[in-house]
Amino acid sequence: MATTAIIRRAALHQTEIGANLTASSAVLQQKSAIISTYLIISGPCAGATGVNGVGLRLMQQQSR
Repeated sequence: MATTAIIRRAALHQTEIGANLTASSAVLQQKSAIISTYLIISGPCAGATGVNGVGLRLMQQQSR
C-alpha cells in the first residue's frame, strides 16, 4: 500500500512539473540546446530524441 502511495505521489508531482513546461519556455529551450550539443557527439540522430529522453529522466528524478 505504501509503494502505491509513493508511485501515485510521484506521478502527481511529475504531472505538475510537466504542466509548467511549455515549448515556448526560454529556460526549456536553453536547456534543450545545451543537452542537444552534448548528445550530437553520439550521432546525428541522438540530438532531438536524446533531449526528450534526458528531459523526461530529469523530470522523473525531480518528481520523487
